[in-house]
Amino acid sequence: MAGAPVPPLPERGSRPRFDIATACALTGITVLMVVLGEINRLSGAVLDDRARTWPFTDLMGPSRLLDHSPDGWRSVAQALAQDGRLQGWLVGYLLLDLVLIVLYVTLLGRLLHPSLPSAYRIVLVAAAVDLTENGLALVVALGTDHVPLAAEVLPWVSGAKWLGLLLASVVVLRRLFRRGDPSWRRAVARVLRALYTHRFSVVALLPLLTMSILPGPDMLDQLPDIQRRWTDDPTGLAHGVAASVALAVLGVVVLVLGRMRSDFTWWRVHGWPEDGDRPQPLVWFWLICAGAVLAIAVLLPAVTGTDGRSWPRVLVFAGVPAVIGAASLLLRSWLSGPPTGPVTRWVHRQVRRPDARVLRPEHVRPVRAVGDILAVLVPVVGGLGLVRSFAAPIVLDGGSAWSWVLLMLGAGVALAAWPVGDAVLERLEPTQHVPRTRSQRVWGRLTSILSPGHPTTRRQTTVAAALLAGSTLGLLVVGSLPAQLGAGVGVIACVVLALTLLTTLVAGAVVLLQYGGSPHVFWLPGIRLSVAPVVTLLVVTLLVAGTVGGSSDVHGVRSADARERPLPARADLRTAFEAWLADPGACRHTVTAGGREVTLRPMLLVAAEGGGVRGAYWTAAGLDVLSGRQMTSDGGSWLAPATGDGACGARSTLLSGGASGGAVGLATTRFAPVGGAREEVVRITGADALGSGVVGLFVRDLVYSAAGVPLPVAGAGSRWVDRAGLMERSWEHNTTALAHLFLPDETPPVAGSASGHLVLTSTSATTGCRMLVSQLELADPELPDDVAENAAPGRTLGLGGTADGDAAAEGPSAPADGSCDALDRPAPRSVDLLADYAAAEPGCLGELSTATASMLTARFPYVTPSGVIGPCGEWPVQQLVDGGYTENTGLGTLVDLAPQWLVLVQEHNRAALAGSEDAIELVVPLVVYLDNGTGSDLAAPRNNLTNELLVPPVANSRAAKSQSDTGALLQRVAALTGPWRLGLGATIGPDVPHPEIVEAIEQWRPHSVVVVNQTTFPSVTAPLGWVLSQDSMDTLDEAMQRQVESRCDPATTRDVLCARGFGTLGDALAVLGAGS
Repeated sequence: MAGAPVPPLPERGSRPRFDIATACALTGITVLMVVLGEINRLSGAVLDDRARTWPFTDLMGPSRLLDHSPDGWRSVAQALAQDGRLQGWLVGYLLLDLVLIVLYVTLLGRLLHPSLPSAYRIVLVAAAVDLTENGLALVVALGTDHVPLAAEVLPWVSGAKWLGLLLASVVVLRRLFRRGDPSWRRAVARVLRALYTHRFSVVALLPLLTMSILPGPDMLDQLPDIQRRWTDDPTGLAHGVAASVALAVLGVVVLVLGRMRSDFTWWRVHGWPEDGDRPQPLVWFWLICAGAVLAIAVLLPAVTGTDGRSWPRVLVFAGVPAVIGAASLLLRSWLSGPPTGPVTRWVHRQVRRPDARVLRPEHVRPVRAVGDILAVLVPVVGGLGLVRSFAAPIVLDGGSAWSWVLLMLGAGVALAAWPVGDAVLERLEPTQHVPRTRSQRVWGRLTSILSPGHPTTRRQTTVAAALLAGSTLGLLVVGSLPAQLGAGVGVIACVVLALTLLTTLVAGAVVLLQYGGSPHVFWLPGIRLSVAPVVTLLVVTLLVAGTVGGSSDVHGVRSADARERPLPARADLRTAFEAWLADPGACRHTVTAGGREVTLRPMLLVAAEGGGVRGAYWTAAGLDVLSGRQMTSDGGSWLAPATGDGACGARSTLLSGGASGGAVGLATTRFAPVGGAREEVVRITGADALGSGVVGLFVRDLVYSAAGVPLPVAGAGSRWVDRAGLMERSWEHNTTALAHLFLPDETPPVAGSASGHLVLTSTSATTGCRMLVSQLELADPELPDDVAENAAPGRTLGLGGTADGDAAAEGPSAPADGSCDALDRPAPRSVDLLADYAAAEPGCLGELSTATASMLTARFPYVTPSGVIGPCGEWPVQQLVDGGYTENTGLGTLVDLAPQWLVLVQEHNRAALAGSEDAIELVVPLVVYLDNGTGSDLAAPRNNLTNELLVPPVANSRAAKSQSDTGALLQRVAALTGPWRLGLGATIGPDVPHPEIVEAIEQWRPHSVVVVNQTTFPSVTAPLGWVLSQDSMDTLDEAMQRQVESRCDPATTRDVLCARGFGTLGDALAVLGAGS
């Protein structure tokens, strides 16, 4: 619109106002839904007498349209007598639902009544049915004589309520899609276009919105648990304050960027400012960016001394803007001069400034309104996060005073944000009065910057340039202080700060370039873009930069130089077993069988499920209990570690396997004081590790992988450290157990801890193989003398003492692709990592800390990157990721290594029984599976017949992994450790166990496999992540105490796992205690 007259400055009051009442009603509904969701989750943790749960939303939710069974309400009526809290939760749920009914009826009345009275009438009927439903549910809650009738009627009433709301939705949709009424489509299109205009603010808000509000277990519980940790100590409160400040800064940035984007839309509609022509492209900006990248790449490593600068990445990242700027300058010079040659004549004919998409006046108000709403949503999201975080502790047991303060603060901030935000935005409207004082002039300049349609864009571009430069400097500073920020301001502040800086960097560049439009190189035929594609260029540059540098430069595994400090030699499993046999401190139980004194020696084999720091805590706490440590009867506190014979369990474990958080717990226990592993894990549950990892994720690794510039880390010397290394360093700083060398120099190789020797699970993303990070040499070159003649060279023994599989007697040869399908592997599709990558050569692994070895198994998607190893001699480069990808329980490792450890047990027991001594010692395995998740004690849902059309996909979903899931692995390991597998038949025959010994074992060890799981009970849910609050630790402690107190009797228990034949932690303690 060149030459158009410059419109006047918008007057006060021209700002599009959002409906405060509607916004507050929607926020109130969201607050109620969040609280109701937490009450529902607690109600879903109450078991009935058939190990089933009945969350309130299952009883009154949309499923009642099809399911009218009264079983749920009958079970709730019975459970009310068993758990008195359930009555209060149900009454509270109904009262809050009553407020919700009032709000949604009022809100829908404002939206539907004027234009769709028929739909609103249906809503009123549904609301009346909803009230009836609440009344009947209250009858059940109060336990009156009419409970049986209410239980029968309630499912039908709930179904009628949802049917009414469904019919109202159909009426609304039918009206909206009716021909001849396209106004709503245009309105939706304008809103979507406004959201796209403010897409950078949306991207910044979306992860916070998801993690704060969306209900769900595991990862979605991490942010609420981080906030709950704020009330644990003064450091947590400081983190809460820092998060609040960071959110306030994000809100200001979203507002400023939104107003600048709205200003651009305003001028595109009404005409360009000043001389009426659109400003010229900022061609020099691209060359300045290229020069800045080169300057940072040269100066920063020189000043900080950090090694690892990647010149290929630097040149790519700087080369893209340099090429754009140089080419645009050349085209501009040709266009400004006469067409003197064929090239310049072609340029004059073909290269012309593209016309921007025409916008109509009705586009302006939605763009500005959406930008303002996004800014107000920042405190709303923060408040809703507090509501979700502290609702559960308050509903569960009343909560602490801080819980109440933060819950009310969150709800108040979420609701007050709308009227307060509207008042602030109104105050920012420009004034027509002539400023008379300095403060009025300053305020006038500020409002002019934040007022779309101001007669000059010079101030906006100046501010955009300042934001761009400030965010660049901020990223460099933040990326250089990950540990300090993680410990000082906490995880949420780190996340918000990083998102703010990244958003400001990208959006600042877009705002700076938006007025001048695209540089001349984008005017070429076939391209013709009116605006510079900043985001697309960044993505393409990242992809190209990722192909020109090695992944090991960014995400190499932290280890010593293999040429200077190579990995030490490891004992094989036979040597470790013999040392374990010679340990006098292990548990023992003596019986008389067959006229001989028989000492039964429990050999613990531990498997630990992955689960982040929750898994680490559960594993360490469980192994502390096995080491003889006790808690108070309520699970509220831990007593001092046991000593002497009471700690014999700490010396009864031969080996353990696990992945992810379970592996971290095992590794911590391996080097922690006996009975003190839990306290060591508690030291890594804070915000330090995850906070520094977040800075690495959003800033450090991104800068290095894109621009090739390694940011320094205090205390790391000249070495580059990625986000996994930052978390490892934090662990090593906070606990000595994880700072220990993973391969200790032990002679004899006696673990001396409840973890035994570690055989941890990682995964190769390159080959899909299981990568075993083991303290033991897994390919045992020695065979039992009495069966050596049965084994061909390079073969190990099967379960019965015969050769049925191949192992590397002389060391495996390296396949070119690093695959694990050959028969010389230590286990199916598995690689002994520290054997294959242990040469004293460049690219091989040197000495590893326990934190680094643990992290190889716990590289959870995106939070931590893959770890790159190799090439090491003939072994290729591989990327290692979380062990849970291949096998998350550790049970698979125990099962697949059975051809080695079970043969040793059989050999020992047969030799003992074949001797003539009056007193013998037999080894009896006991498998302990530490399951840190929830729900494994619930009854499996009963599946009805499936429609034949759906049988193939349903059958595939139910059966595809049925032979490799946890249940199948538990069955396999139980079959391997039954008395008939232990070589107990030498006095009668090779295949028939001695009956008296078998009977003694079964009386002493009735369950060969025990499952230490979280029993289902109402509690604050411990998250899947790397931060754990005291509330979550209390939940895990109570669950552990319940395990200690439980014993399995399949004939009387309702516990699902007991009914299947597995034992509990109490059963394991009985086995170990018999020998103490």
